[in-house]
Amino acid sequence: MPEEILQGVRVLDHTMWQLGPVASMMLAEMGAEVIHIEPPQGDTGRQAPWPMPKSKLSAYFETNNRNKKSMVLDLTKGEAKEVLYRLVAKSDIYMENLRPGVHEKLGVDYETLRKHNPKLIYLGASSFGTKGPDWNKPGFDYSGMARSGGMWWGREQGEPIYWYTGASDQIGGIILCLGAIAALLARERFGTGQKVETSHLTATMWLLGLQIQAAYLGAHLRPTLRDCVTNPLWNHYKCADGGWIALLCGQPQRSWPALCEVLDLKEYANDPRFADTRGRSRNREECIALLDEAFSERPREEWIELFGGKDILWERVQNYKDLEDDPQVMANQYLTDYEHPVEGWVKWLHLPLAFGETPALRKGAAPKLGEHTEEILANILGYKAEEIPKILEEIGQPAEFKGAPPLF
Repeated sequence: MPEEILQGVRVLDHTMWQLGPVASMMLAEMGAEVIHIEPPQGDTGRQAPWPMPKSKLSAYFETNNRNKKSMVLDLTKGEAKEVLYRLVAKSDIYMENLRPGVHEKLGVDYETLRKHNPKLIYLGASSFGTKGPDWNKPGFDYSGMARSGGMWWGREQGEPIYWYTGASDQIGGIILCLGAIAALLARERFGTGQKVETSHLTATMWLLGLQIQAAYLGAHLRPTLRDCVTNPLWNHYKCADGGWIALLCGQPQRSWPALCEVLDLKEYANDPRFADTRGRSRNREECIALLDEAFSERPREEWIELFGGKDILWERVQNYKDLEDDPQVMANQYLTDYEHPVEGWVKWLHLPLAFGETPALRKGAAPKLGEHTEEILANILGYKAEEIPKILEEIGQPAEFKGAPPLF
């Protein structure tokens, strides 16, 4: 079997919550050895909600930290710092999303760590970037959504909407992973380490990139609420059984006659109000109401059968729970089966990349707190067996992690 694409790359993951852990989890899935550095009380994400049925561990932490090793280091202690510095010297990437200013206090800022490894790639994630008046302002996923304009995405009035919890974290983690891969390539080509940074703010702005850039190029940002879209054939409609269908007719004039035929609206195909794209846009409220009534006459599967072979682009509007029964999802292994050591067989969200020669097939549960501390001390740093008990005490390794109450 070919080697995993990042086999041999060691990542020190000094992050918490979601933004940083997503990035390092993706690197782990591509074969990197990822060591999750945690304080004695554990990554705060371990206390997040969504307990799994059997283990009662946090599904939030499990999702963001699978395939990693866990090492406890209380970096307020000198011995723990020395252990970290020895690890840095033997690693390729150090990743952090600490509160601004904490890096220097703990001695884990870029300038300090590069002294121990000049070729180190240092990945930093913040909420607002490292320059400007708010460089030291802490924040969360909500910060990126709020400040980026994302809560008005596709809207011009009414109330702002926090439309997807975790969107800023998730896209920020994906971008941070991209930065890590690019920096590894740069080091291979030019022989230099470097600092790479992203933030909730810039990542969410990039997620909204088309809307933001188009607006600054002078285009009008059109609302996307279903009752005021400018193209009623680019909209979603509720069927008789409660299922929804999205019409995706980006060339609506081409699709309008076929749609009228399928929906038994032939008399409206040449109606002056709806006969062309401008007419449907001017009379969109009437057109949407007409389509709403038509779609309400049949269940979704009947409409899907009737659409077969017609010049109409459409798609099911699915709930995330529908994905495990979606033949396209399963055929492409976007979800795979995984036997979790405690939960049993579960569906596992696969890395969203398919490599032809170096497949990312790694599957593994998130680690227990400090599960790999002794292994790392012995196998990577070379501590002798008789030294390890004293070192464990000095760096803050807890005897046993008994869990913590949920945060909210």
